[in-house]
Amino acid sequence: MQRMLQNLAVYKNNQNIETNIIRNRYITDGNIWTIDETIFHKNTKLFLIVNIKTRAIVCYSIYKNYLTKEILIELYKEIFLKNSTDNPTVIHSDNELTFKSQTLSLLDFLSSKNIKVSFTLASKNQNQVSESINERIKTLKKLITQDSRALRCWRKTIPNKYKFLKIVEKSRNSEFRKLLFNSEFFEQNKIKAINHAILEYN
Repeated sequence: MQRMLQNLAVYKNNQNIETNIIRNRYITDGNIWTIDETIFHKNTKLFLIVNIKTRAIVCYSIYKNYLTKEILIELYKEIFLKNSTDNPTVIHSDNELTFKSQTLSLLDFLSSKNIKVSFTLASKNQNQVSESINERIKTLKKLITQDSRALRCWRKTIPNKYKFLKIVEKSRNSEFRKLLFNSEFFEQNKIKAINHAILEYN
């Protein structure tokens, strides 16, 4: 608890940190990115960087382990190298501990690029822009509508109540998605499926 209070004091006094810069508003100017991590399965995570103004996915990474500051810095370095003239002014995230606990370690790197950080002050999972895009990606419509032997074989293993759901219902049903994301079928097709979903969104 004491450490959390000390960190909060550092956040409040640091000029490179904004307090919830988007404040749940639609941003019409400035180059602001929002970041978020979504979990398909314990061995499959997706990190998205989204331009708040255009809603376009700037960059993403699919990985097994949880997000670390090393992964973040490497992603940022790669992006900034490719987009040296279009860096964001602010990178925004929700109040998830994954981001807050690592923000201080990233400040020096981001400061060198004249980039501030921002996060919501409410409970975690309050970054609506990223979350809505995450949900669209996780529907994986191309995967669940494909006409393949592998999909048909997997469908035979799931309870009947999920077999006859409409495509929209499948993509939104949390229980169906849990079965899918924990299946061997998903494990064998996940990279292609996630990449396609992101390309389809963008």
